[in-house]
Amino acid sequence: MIDYKEAKKYLLPTLLDYGFKERKDKSCKSCLVFSDGSETLLVYRNQRGIYDHYVNKSASDDYGDAVHFIMKRILNKTTNLSAEDFCKVEAELSRIAGLGVIKDVINNTSTIQEKQPFDISKYTVERLDLAAVPGACRRFFEQRHIDPGQLAPFKSVIGILVSDRGFRQPLFYWQNMDGNIVGAQYKYIKDNVCQKRFLKNTDRSNSLWMTPIEGSKALFVTEDPLDAIAHSQLFPGARYAYLCTGGTSTKAQREMIHSFSQKFKLPIILGNDNDLAGQLENFKLAYHTANIEYAINSKTQRVLLTVNGAEREWGKDEIVAALQAVMKQRPNMILSIPWAKDWNDDLRSSKKSISLRIAENMARVQIETTKSEQRGMIAGKLP
Repeated sequence: MIDYKEAKKYLLPTLLDYGFKERKDKSCKSCLVFSDGSETLLVYRNQRGIYDHYVNKSASDDYGDAVHFIMKRILNKTTNLSAEDFCKVEAELSRIAGLGVIKDVINNTSTIQEKQPFDISKYTVERLDLAAVPGACRRFFEQRHIDPGQLAPFKSVIGILVSDRGFRQPLFYWQNMDGNIVGAQYKYIKDNVCQKRFLKNTDRSNSLWMTPIEGSKALFVTEDPLDAIAHSQLFPGARYAYLCTGGTSTKAQREMIHSFSQKFKLPIILGNDNDLAGQLENFKLAYHTANIEYAINSKTQRVLLTVNGAEREWGKDEIVAALQAVMKQRPNMILSIPWAKDWNDDLRSSKKSISLRIAENMARVQIETTKSEQRGMIAGKLP
């Protein structure tokens, strides 16, 4: 169960974890201003001096406490929540509460203590042995219709987390720009639902789950590692480097992706989920240099997008159409949309439409025939 009274204390750490930074030049004692480059939030304090509720300047339906903030970001809604939805929010709150980014409520100030660096040596972790995948891990992958025997390309970025009670669960390493492991996420099945938890002090905002890039022909961006693995098994031999943001991407994550593209002279394949939130993530990545603010209306499944000051309401199909137009102008970007909601669903249903195959084949042809010079990728500039 979510302790709403306790959760209110974690609004500021939650904002920091999601890539928001305080605009000290705009803040005052009664109202703090936070921004991630695309959204601006006003954070107010209660009668006890605790900053526990926010209002999104550009979205009339985006306001509340830490619980509401998380609901909007991972569920795109704050009403009609299922038991599974509440579990997701509770898990995210539990992760953030353990980050070590605690507000100094005693002095009633907005001072935030620095997070402790992630230390994987505090955990018992085993290497992934394809010849002897632990039973619980094998069942986890098989339930997601992933063949554990085909995980060889991912051995360097997946481990086995061993709990104090001896339970073994797949562990996914998150790396920063320098390739250092700065966090990890473990997954397991509970009541036939995939659950995921980040280990304490994981720096998700400034890291990605990613496979080795050297020798790849493209950077394939998805939301979740399971989608990346599913895609690789749907299209074996593609030679893609997979980069995962974990869902709602931060500005730092998007900059990392474009930096890798420029450094290795590789095109970016936008492969996020086939829903409004997923295509919005593709849009943010494609327009990463633009000033973007947005507010999703969960009831109408439309999003109010403001791009460089121009405001317009979009649906998923309109976002896809806009992305397709961008692809024609930027050959270093390719749009790849799963047939179902995500690539793992495609793998589970084993249903690949003709259009999906054509899209993938076109992407491969474009990658094979497009030379780095033709992409207009100039040293020192992000694509």
